[in-house]
Amino acid sequence: MRLSTFIDQDGHYFDAVHFTNVVHQYPVNGMGIYGCFGEITNRYGFCSMNVIQSKKMSVAVDPRN
Repeated sequence: MRLSTFIDQDGHYFDAVHFTNVVHQYPVNGMGIYGCFGEITNRYGFCSMNVIQSKKMSVAVDPRN
């Protein structure tokens, strides 16, 4: 199992839980932009995501370089 903290597009932090079967199928390696798909849960007033699938997204190259 892996626990991760992400920042959404509005700048809010949220936690994500990657259970063992998901970690092996869809590893999260290093910093970057990840698309995460899963189920949002709300326990004790705090939301988190139970990740079903994740994918590291590509980042556009800075054209000024």
